[in-house]
Amino acid sequence: MDQGSNADGDITSGGWSSEQKQIGYVYRIGYNFDEKYMLEIAGRYDGHYYFAPGKRFGFFPSYSLGWNIAKEGFIANNIKWIDLLKLRCSYGESGNLAGEAFQYLTGYGIYSSSAYFNGTKTAGIYETKQGNPEITWERATKFDVGFEGSLWQGKLRFETDYFYEKRYDMLTTPDVTVPLEYGVELTQVNGGIMSNHGFEISLGTSFSLFNEIKFSFDGNFTFAENKLLEVYETEVTYDNPNRRRTGRANGTQFGLQALGYFTPDDFYRMEPLNQESLQ
Repeated sequence: MDQGSNADGDITSGGWSSEQKQIGYVYRIGYNFDEKYMLEIAGRYDGHYYFAPGKRFGFFPSYSLGWNIAKEGFIANNIKWIDLLKLRCSYGESGNLAGEAFQYLTGYGIYSSSAYFNGTKTAGIYETKQGNPEITWERATKFDVGFEGSLWQGKLRFETDYFYEKRYDMLTTPDVTVPLEYGVELTQVNGGIMSNHGFEISLGTSFSLFNEIKFSFDGNFTFAENKLLEVYETEVTYDNPNRRRTGRANGTQFGLQALGYFTPDDFYRMEPLNQESLQ
C-alpha cells in the first residue's frame, strides 16, 4: 500500500497487490421450422468484482421471433421473384459495467504530522470517499422490430429496423444534492434513466457482368436520438429551461449563443458622444 510511518526505518516501506474476478454463464436455445418460423431464447448470468457481495450478479435474458413470409405457399407458389421476405422482432435486457471498481467501499487516505507523541510525529488517517454498498449493474431493456427482404436472386436487398431502448440504473454522481460543507466525495449511485430510439434503413444490390465480374453495392441510413428521463438536478438547473438536463439529450452542451462578429456597420450606426451626454 506504499504507506509507512514517519519513523526513518519505516518510511520507505511499500507494496502493491491486485485481484480481479468475474464469471459469466451464457445459454442459447433456437428453433427453426422449415426456414419459415424461427424462435430463439438466449441470456447471460454475469458476476463481477466491481460490486459488493449480494449485488455482483445480474441476469439478462433475451427473446426473438422471425417469420419468413416468402416461404408461405401464397408467395412461394405465385411470386417467384421474391427470395426472402422476413418479419422479425426481439426483446432483451443487457447489463453495462460502468464506473470504477470497489465504489461500495469507503476510501481513506494518510497524512503526515497528525500529532506528536513523546516527541515523535505520527501519521493520521482521513476519509476520502463515502462508499455505496448498493451500487450495481447498469441495465437496459431493448426492443427491435424489423423487416428484411431479397428480390430477383439478390439483385435488390433491403432491410429496415425500428429500435427502442430504455436504460436505467445509470451511474450518476449526486454531488449536487449535498452541501459543500459535507466534506467527503460521494460515490456514484444507480439513479439515472435514459431512453433511446431510432430507425435504420439499408439497401443493397449484387449482380454479375459477363458471368465473371461480380459487383455489390450497399448503403444505409441511421437515425437515433436519446433523452434523459431522470438525472440528479437541483432547482437551480431544473427550474431554468436554458440549463435543464432532464428531457434533453445526454451530453448536451450549455453556453451562450453566438450572435456573430462585429462588422464596420455596427460601429457606423453608433451615435457620437456629445458633451451633454458626458455630464
